[in-house]
Amino acid sequence: MADAAQAAIPEDLTATEARVWAAFRRGDSCDLRVREPRRERETAGGARDGDPGHGREDARERDREREARTVRADVLARLLLDGPPGADLLRAVSYRNSKGEPWTSSVGDILTHVVTHSAYHRGQVASELRAAGFAPAFSERSLDEREMVPVREALERFLTAHEPYPALVVDHHWNVVAANRGVAFVNRDVAPELRMPPANALRIALHPDGLASRISNLANWSGYLLARLRREVEATRDPELESLYEELVAYPGTTTQYDPADLPSPSDVLLMQELRLEDRQLEFFCTLTTFGTPRDLTLAELTVVSFFPANPETAEALTAAVGEAELH
Repeated sequence: MADAAQAAIPEDLTATEARVWAAFRRGDSCDLRVREPRRERETAGGARDGDPGHGREDARERDREREARTVRADVLARLLLDGPPGADLLRAVSYRNSKGEPWTSSVGDILTHVVTHSAYHRGQVASELRAAGFAPAFSERSLDEREMVPVREALERFLTAHEPYPALVVDHHWNVVAANRGVAFVNRDVAPELRMPPANALRIALHPDGLASRISNLANWSGYLLARLRREVEATRDPELESLYEELVAYPGTTTQYDPADLPSPSDVLLMQELRLEDRQLEFFCTLTTFGTPRDLTLAELTVVSFFPANPETAEALTAAVGEAELH
């Protein structure tokens, strides 16, 4: 008699999805990184390093690896909603994340994650709909279009009102859309090529010719930024974000280790960015703000990153510096 977990597997699933389904039914962990071993290249008559076929084979291998890590959202939803008899939202599900680390979440937490992410990655959904020949449910306008004038004005007011403290608007790839004079002051010694459009906020923050050499707590700050970017890569499978992540982790001094509970001082309530500018030690904390009711993909993927002074010395230094720049 076939195993009950296997018998319950729908016929329309890929091999990877079937493994996830069976593991969930059994209550086992499932490592989505598991894939077919790399196929050995033939020593004669096959593609070798340096041969034209070598790059194509590597590309096909990357595609196979990406497919092996992919499970459709509808499969997860069907699985979670049609779980084992008697399952409840408190049931623990064990699995391995993309780093291969053992992880446990409740069914309720996973469902919440799936539902909330439906509002964060509409651009990804729109791309898949277009590829399938369907019209996206949301428009995607440029910020320069007439309908976006109220949005542009609102963003400009926000950035200006936040001065002299730094604030910027980024898109879903962390490219800078707009920034205020506080950002211009902090970035004034950043290499010009990093500030050329499309400037990337994370690249500026962690590049050796950007702010990295001036960030006193680079390990902690880079750990926070890279952990956030890694979550976005895992949630969206966006190749541009994945490429950005691989670039940033290779920068000297950066780390992928980040524990929100591991604060330098037990009294600290926020992770600060500690920055040395003009022989002054500045400390900031930041907030990330998004549009609450976007009906356009461009708006849904914009984030306002605002930095606030963590002490009076930082506030005074920014007020004096930006005020002096205004006089010139």
